[in-house]
Amino acid sequence: ILEHLATKVDHILVGGACANVFYRALGKDIGRSYVETSMIETCIALLQKYPEKLVLPVDFVSSQEMYLDIGAKTIKNFSTVITQSHTVIWAGPMGKYEEKKFAKGTIRSE
Repeated sequence: ILEHLATKVDHILVGGACANVFYRALGKDIGRSYVETSMIETCIALLQKYPEKLVLPVDFVSSQEMYLDIGAKTIKNFSTVITQSHTVIWAGPMGKYEEKKFAKGTIRSE
C-alpha cells in the first residue's frame, strides 16, 4: 500500500508500530518495540526509493525499552504537514492509545 501511495502523495507520515520497522530497516536500536520483521526489506526499498516522501518520528515516548507513542517534536512536525495538506488519509494510531499516557500522539494528530 505504501509503495502505491508514494507514487500519488506528497508525504507519508509514519508512526506507531510501522515506524519501528522503518527504524529497524535503518539499523537503529528500537529496544523491545514491536517489529514486523517480514517488512524490513520492503521498508529498506521504500526508504531508498522515496526518502523525501516518508516522514518518520524524530522522538518517542517510551516505557520499558519500547516506543509507545510519538513525542512532542514529532507531533509538531506531523501537525505542520497535516495542516498544510489538502487531503489526509488516516490509517492507525500513532501509539498505544489504549493507555492514556501513550495516546497523546494519536489524539493530537487527529
